Amino acid sequence: MFDEGDFRCLEKLLDPAREVLRSGRDLCREDFEYRVSLWNRIKENYDRYRRGECGRFSDGVDRRVRSEFEYSLLTLAWCFVERGEWFDGVKRFNKLELGVFGMIERYDAIEVLSVDDLKRKLARRDERTLKLLEDYYIYMRDWMDKILEDPEIGKFVKRYANNRWKSFREKIDRAVSSLITEIDWLGDTIAAWKSKTGEIEKIKEEMRKEVEDKLKRIEEERKKIEIARREVEEKEREVKAKEEEIRRELERVEREKFEIEKVKEEIERKEREIKDAEERIKKELEKLKFVKAVEKGSRFVTAEEVKALKLTFIGRLEKKLGDEVRIFGRKFKVKVEIERNGVGAKLEEKKIIGRGEEIEFKAIFVYRDDRLGDVGIDTDPLTLEEVLPFVEREMMGRQVFLCIASPTGFEGKVKEFVNGEEFHKNFLSKRLSLCLLDMGTGEIVYNRHDQIAREFAKICEMEMDEEKIEKAVKCIKAKLEGRDWIKLEDSLDCGDEKVVKTAFYRIADEEGWVVKYIEDVGLVLMKR
Repeated sequence: MFDEGDFRCLEKLLDPAREVLRSGRDLCREDFEYRVSLWNRIKENYDRYRRGECGRFSDGVDRRVRSEFEYSLLTLAWCFVERGEWFDGVKRFNKLELGVFGMIERYDAIEVLSVDDLKRKLARRDERTLKLLEDYYIYMRDWMDKILEDPEIGKFVKRYANNRWKSFREKIDRAVSSLITEIDWLGDTIAAWKSKTGEIEKIKEEMRKEVEDKLKRIEEERKKIEIARREVEEKEREVKAKEEEIRRELERVEREKFEIEKVKEEIERKEREIKDAEERIKKELEKLKFVKAVEKGSRFVTAEEVKALKLTFIGRLEKKLGDEVRIFGRKFKVKVEIERNGVGAKLEEKKIIGRGEEIEFKAIFVYRDDRLGDVGIDTDPLTLEEVLPFVEREMMGRQVFLCIASPTGFEGKVKEFVNGEEFHKNFLSKRLSLCLLDMGTGEIVYNRHDQIAREFAKICEMEMDEEKIEKAVKCIKAKLEGRDWIKLEDSLDCGDEKVVKTAFYRIADEEGWVVKYIEDVGLVLMKR
């Protein structure tokens, strides 16, 4: 046990949040600037509370306080969406949370009514009250109880929303149970409503589309604001350029008299130019990060999967090589040596007379051991910087075939490098042949000019169950009808996890979609 924190301090922090909770949807009538200021005050107070400014509180008090902060922010976010206003803070909440808020708060008029008030409205067939009651029996009563269990809804939003919905539901149930024996038509009407429960999915889809349409309008508004901002910045740059031109002209006229001042101003100008250049560089780097994000996070393997893939890779190669292989129609004697992360082999051509050709075979399974050890997963394809050291290590002047296998595949730059003229000139000329094997998709890449790589790739290639993969692809595409994304876990009825992953990568390649690992969600196939 511990002493509770300072409740007087806590009440002050909660004041703006409770002002929002008391106002509810009516807050949408206020000016945009006022709502933004409220958001900032609530967010600041929430941060101060989490930093322990008012001390520590019991778990029960802590959950209640966090629920009030979160639901007040959700209220404001919903107002921004409802008014079609772009505000970056809306990203804090997902579509489901925004949709659930809107559905629950349709019943906010009941909050100020007593049970008797509600009964009187129903008895005189108040149109708005009957509509709320109809929705309640058709889908809201059962559906809202289920949807509030969805893990996509934050636990503190869920807590407040659940309590609020229960208060509405209890008041409706008490009024109806008391009135149903007094009014003959009410029981028949409710029974008729209950028979329409099949409309739930249609209403859910309408709710989702409504939120998406509003978010789309907000994004369009944001783009307009961004264009306007860029135009203003361009004008500002033109003005600054003119000012600079005038300043330089004045310097030229007064150069002899104010030589020291001119040098000082020149230094200041250089400092501004350096600062502006640094800012531009930072912006370009941010853009580059965004571009790279198309490949970053596009795969997902666990440490256990990597271990199994490595054993499979080594075992299959050992079996395929055996004691003898046929390459270019010639027989080669093979001496295999199993290594920690791959297979090495010496191939010597069998000849009756003289010494035959010798080829060194090297197959390496490359993965990020440090990342798998730290977090247990890896989501990024191998980069060119990660692959090159393995390639350069084998440039010994002897004939070497190198196969690099990756459980997360390879970035596009790696494939371009292998297929490029530079590789042909700098590596094939030094008797190094290379192929890349993507263990996730089964794709194998080698330089089109490399005859040795083409022959040896047959030894390295994976044995894929094309029938299962094609079946999974058709199944997943069917699930994607009318949708923009699908999670891996929602597709496992289309095949086992390995087959479904391969199908994800294949669909992304064929349709121009993206496979992305998202924390707390998993692997997702989605439209660009």
